[in-house]
Amino acid sequence: CALPISDKDGNKYAYKIGKMLAKDVRKSLKSDFYRENDFAVNLASKYPDQFMQLYDSRIEPSCQHKQDFNGFDFKLEDLPKPQQKMYAKLDASPYCSIKLWSLIDGDLGTLLASDKLSKKVFYDLYIQIVYIVYLMNKDAYYHNDFHPGNIGFTRTTQQTINIFGTEIPTHGYLMKAIDFGLVLHSKYPMSKSWQHKYENDNDLFPVFNLLTFNM
Repeated sequence: CALPISDKDGNKYAYKIGKMLAKDVRKSLKSDFYRENDFAVNLASKYPDQFMQLYDSRIEPSCQHKQDFNGFDFKLEDLPKPQQKMYAKLDASPYCSIKLWSLIDGDLGTLLASDKLSKKVFYDLYIQIVYIVYLMNKDAYYHNDFHPGNIGFTRTTQQTINIFGTEIPTHGYLMKAIDFGLVLHSKYPMSKSWQHKYENDNDLFPVFNLLTFNM
């Protein structure tokens, strides 16, 4: 779960805590925890306007946190038995990951549902989104979970953003990729199925679908 918190100087952060299995605690790029750290340090930190920023990351070895499934798109009891067992094992683990992220003001999914975006505004924001995908893919990263709910935004008074030498109107929004937990890279150990996904899929596919849906 993620909660907004403030430090003594009033700076605000997103505090995210989640359970971990023991096998994911050892430092290895086989673990989603360390892959997310790798992406945040080696790519996201270079582009604060395009990516949510990670400020702190650690593992708590004796965590009493219990996962709340109410905010998920599924009911735990409706999942197949193997998945129910996996979540039960996760919840019983004493390990938690704790991360401090920069805050966002909302996500593209909420914006689209509000029906407040004109075609002109949407297309200008779409250019920002394609640029985010370009930054990821040119460094051989594949977000692997890029959809409107994982395209966040922060509000800004900045009138334009420079993309490939052209000033694009922001309309008050800086679009940002969030949630790097499923990110892939050629340097990460991958199963054959993940390798196939990495080599054959592209983060632009859902973005193109989004464009088609909004034309």
